[in-house]
Amino acid sequence: MTACRTWKILCLVVLLSAGLVGCKAKGGSDSNAVAATADEAVELMARNLADGKPDALWNSLPDSYRADATELVHEMAGKVDVELWSRSFRVLSKASTLLRDKREFILAHPMVAGQIKDRDEAERNWDSVVDLFDVFVDSELSDLNKVRNLDIERFLATTGREFMAELSDASKLTAENGYGESMNKLRKTKAKVIESSGDSATVEIKRPDTPAIREDWIRVEGRWIPKELADGWSTQMADARSKLALMSDDDPESKQKALMQLAMIEGALDSLIAANTEAEFNAGIGAMMGMAMAAAMANGEGNGATISMAPTGQQPFMPMTMGNTQAPAPPSAGTPFPAPSPGSGKTIAGNDIKVSGDRIPPNEAHKYVNQVFGVTDRQGREMRGRLQSVDGDALVFERSVGGGTITFEYAKNEIASLHLIN
Repeated sequence: MTACRTWKILCLVVLLSAGLVGCKAKGGSDSNAVAATADEAVELMARNLADGKPDALWNSLPDSYRADATELVHEMAGKVDVELWSRSFRVLSKASTLLRDKREFILAHPMVAGQIKDRDEAERNWDSVVDLFDVFVDSELSDLNKVRNLDIERFLATTGREFMAELSDASKLTAENGYGESMNKLRKTKAKVIESSGDSATVEIKRPDTPAIREDWIRVEGRWIPKELADGWSTQMADARSKLALMSDDDPESKQKALMQLAMIEGALDSLIAANTEAEFNAGIGAMMGMAMAAAMANGEGNGATISMAPTGQQPFMPMTMGNTQAPAPPSAGTPFPAPSPGSGKTIAGNDIKVSGDRIPPNEAHKYVNQVFGVTDRQGREMRGRLQSVDGDALVFERSVGGGTITFEYAKNEIASLHLIN
């Protein structure tokens, strides 16, 4: 990791993480040293980061940069809806409970088990990973009013340090200890000024097992920082302010849509937390996958498709009408459905209509109930499913997802093409 890249990561964390992570107080920062030379700044930055002190990087920024970043974080928090923020953290808290209480069911689920090479190692590391998650969930940042007055130095000196310590502990449980090894190499960073003139310097930076690089650094308000960071700071701040200006803090329609999606997720988490058997848990996972697709649909455009989800073998539950939406392509369950063969004039056995390459006119779909179709909507998005029923102008398709099913409903005039899958 180059020095400049490290600075970019820090700035990104400072500007964005306030909306994602939290803080458990462990005391203030004692990392206020100001480097006298550019090479000292490089080594000090690397050493503090390797020692798990991200607040030291914050304190080495020029005063005006820290003021800019603080102002942006506070302004961002001021535009966020309190109810949405609180509900989001409530959902995250339940996700944490699920991870901690249902470890065995999660690790045994086919979608997870198939990706795990070493079950024993996964179980050893599990609690450490959940602890990392809890650093963010059990935090002062769950209170948006506190975020609106966030002290970023304290945030990094507490949550930042705690997160890095938890990450280090989790890494030590793995055979590779990749994070620990990376930090050890970073701690051994050596820097040397190649040439210097006033408040500018070219620094050669070398870490173990990596080629030496040269970077230009400059002194701004008494602090040495990478020239690349300084050159782009004003532009990045202006861009961030422009994006904040476009944020709306009064959009009832979007708020209700987001609350509805959060309610779906929370309900699914409650169901999974309450599961007493592996079968109940797996059925809940299938339903939750359907809900994820419903959330994706809420960002689409189109005919107002209706979607409902249910565990396999049960009646659909939690029906929803996603206003002004269309079904996107669900997770693939095999090869894409076949493309049409124009002009083939193939006759489907047992039916008296002509189709082109198994292409069925939507008005004739009622003749193929219980058959599997590939559907392409007028936006070019595709879906595969079994035609469950035809109700007037509506075609209802069902598809298995994980341990459950998901149901899509299309108006005939919103279907661009309908292809029978043999």
